[in-house]
Amino acid sequence: MATFSLAFTTSKSPEEAFAFLADMTNAVQWDPSIVAVVRHDDGDLGVGSSFEVTLGFLATKKTLVYAVTEYEPPTRVVLRAETSLLLSEDTISITPHDEGSEITYRANLAGKGVLGIVDPLLHLVIDAFGKGAAKGLLEKMVPS
Repeated sequence: MATFSLAFTTSKSPEEAFAFLADMTNAVQWDPSIVAVVRHDDGDLGVGSSFEVTLGFLATKKTLVYAVTEYEPPTRVVLRAETSLLLSEDTISITPHDEGSEITYRANLAGKGVLGIVDPLLHLVIDAFGKGAAKGLLEKMVPS
């Protein structure tokens, strides 16, 4: 399983940071690998809410459906997408810190089936995606 992790502090309150990060439709604002996000349901966000996420990779696009599997405002949310070839799980943890928040964003990516054989190569993919996402997330959450 390939993992990317980022920890940082922000002046945003835990409630504000959680609301922004738990709603995947906001990811297009900070993750350059994400082309589009459409929420599948209406109403309050919570366990079972789902998002159709379109990723741009090389010259292709790949769509994954992420579901909220854990939802504990304002401290933790887990978003998971699973296909026959891939498992992607993002865990966002938020704790109060001084006048703001400390955020830990952890993304796990694992190949399944045929992709399970090349699972070690997924480290390269998650590193590339992770570095771009981390840069955008820090620019959005920790303005200079």
